[in-house]
Amino acid sequence: MKPVFFDVDTQIDFLYPAGALYVPGAETIVDRIAALNRYAASHGIPVVSTADAHTENDPEFRDWPPHCVAGTAGQQKPAATLLEKRFVMPNMPCELALEGVGQVILEKQALDCFTNVNLPAL
Repeated sequence: MKPVFFDVDTQIDFLYPAGALYVPGAETIVDRIAALNRYAASHGIPVVSTADAHTENDPEFRDWPPHCVAGTAGQQKPAATLLEKRFVMPNMPCELALEGVGQVILEKQALDCFTNVNLPAL
């Protein structure tokens, strides 16, 4: 079994004080996540980064305030956590262009990071 590093939901809306669902103190982990992502990549360990990608009227907003709306600044991952060769995997059937990719950004609309329809092919 090959190891995989999971970077779960490190997004602007969660990590920084101006974010819609800021977790106090979360900004202190950004440099560590960036270092872990680089370490994994330099050792041939694939990085799977989960990312909320909600619509403006997402059903999840019945339980949580609006956050990580697709295409907004809050939905983005901090630049330091991104690897150069990455692929954004939307939660809809798509062609997976994974050759040479070190980081897959797995978009999701639920708390469960394993709900992306493309995950079995990954």
